[in-house]
Amino acid sequence: MIYLNLLSNEIDAAVTLYPRDGYRYMEQLAKKTPGVQHYGVQVLMGIDANDATDIKKLALDATDNSKEYCRGIKIASHRGWWNRNGEIDSGLDYGGESSKIHKWLKQLPDNYIVSMHMQGDPINNSASIPMTVGMYAYKYPHLKFIMNHMGDYGQGGLSNKPRNYVTITKDGETNLFPAFRYAHSRALCKAAVEYANIQHNVILDTSVYIPNKSEVLRDCFRWAIGSDYPFCKKDYLFIDEEKKFIKDMGEEAVQKMHENVKWFFEASYQDLINMNIELNNFSDCNAKASKRVAQPA
Repeated sequence: MIYLNLLSNEIDAAVTLYPRDGYRYMEQLAKKTPGVQHYGVQVLMGIDANDATDIKKLALDATDNSKEYCRGIKIASHRGWWNRNGEIDSGLDYGGESSKIHKWLKQLPDNYIVSMHMQGDPINNSASIPMTVGMYAYKYPHLKFIMNHMGDYGQGGLSNKPRNYVTITKDGETNLFPAFRYAHSRALCKAAVEYANIQHNVILDTSVYIPNKSEVLRDCFRWAIGSDYPFCKKDYLFIDEEKKFIKDMGEEAVQKMHENVKWFFEASYQDLINMNIELNNFSDCNAKASKRVAQPA
C-alpha cells in the first residue's frame, strides 16, 4: 500500500497520482501519513475501456476548493481511456487535441501541477516529446509541469546502448534500428534537460532509470527520481531507483536533487522565475534595457 511505501522510504513530501473519481483515496492517504506534505494529482483518463472518461463531461477536482489535497492533473498520450462522443479509445493526442488540453489548463489555479506522460517512440508525427511540454509550460507560466520519464519511457530496454552498431535479423538482413533508437533516446533526454534548466516551471521525472539519464542529469537543476514505473506496485522500487542514481552520480548530488525538488513544489511560480533568472544569468524583466547606439558608417 502506498502509505507504507511513504513511511518505509522516509518520504516527507510526495506527488501522488489518484484515479479520476478517487479523491477519497487521497483523504485516506493523508490521514494515515499526517507528517507528509501531499500533492495529489488527478489522473484524468479512465483505467480501462469500461471506465473511459467522457471527454466532454470531465470535472476537474482542482476547481473544487473543498478538495485540499488535489494539486494538479495527469494526462497521457499513450495511456488511459477516453469516451469521445460514444467512441471508446485510449490515449490523448497532445497536438490534435490541444484545444481540450488548453481548456483544462486554463481552469487550474496558480502553482498547480500538470504531469505529462512522454512515450519516446521514434516516429515523425508524435507530439509526445519534450518540446510539447516546453510549449505548454511557456504558455502557462503559473503552472508547474512534470515531464514524465524525462522525455523517454525507455520501454523494453530499447533505449540502452546496443552491443553492436550493426545487427543481423533472423532473416539475415542488416538492422540499424537499435543504434537509431539509442540515438533518439539520448536526444530526448538531452532536450528534456535543456527545457528543465531554462524554463522555470518544468521539472523532470526520471522513471525509469537508464544510463543515458544519469549521464545528462549531471548538468540539470530540476529533476526528481520518479516511481511511475511499473506503477509503484513494489514498495522497494523508489529505493532501487535511487540507488542506481547514487551509484552513477554520487550521494551528494542525489541529496541535492531531493532538496531542489521539494523546494520546486513548495515555491510559488514567481519564486521559480526569480531563481531561474539567477541560475541562467538572465536579465530581470523589470530592468531597463540599454538603448542601441547607432554606429557611424
